[in-house]
Amino acid sequence: MDRLYLIEFPDYDGELYIPEGWFDNSWHNDVCPHVEKRNQDDSVVMRIWQDYVNPDKRERDYGKRYLFQICCNGDDAQFNYETDDLEAIKKLVNGVNI
Repeated sequence: MDRLYLIEFPDYDGELYIPEGWFDNSWHNDVCPHVEKRNQDDSVVMRIWQDYVNPDKRERDYGKRYLFQICCNGDDAQFNYETDDLEAIKKLVNGVNI
C-alpha cells in the first residue's frame, strides 16, 4: 500500500511527501511516518522522517518537521539532516542517488 501512513498514523495532520522511486514504510511504533529508498542489495537506505505539522503533536517539541537520513550496512544513521523546509529535503532527494 502506498499510503501506509494513513493506517499507521490515523491522526497524522499532514500530507506525506513521497518522491518518485521511494515507498512509504511507516510503522505505528515509530515516532512519525517515513518514506525510504534502498539500493539493490539493501546496504544503503535513505529515509525521510516526516513529523507532525503541529509541533504540539511531535515527540520532541524542539524538533524539526523533516529528517533526511542515510544508513549504510545496517548501521545507525551515517548522515542526518533536520529542517522545517520541504524544499531543502527535495534538493537532497534530487542530489543523492543510490
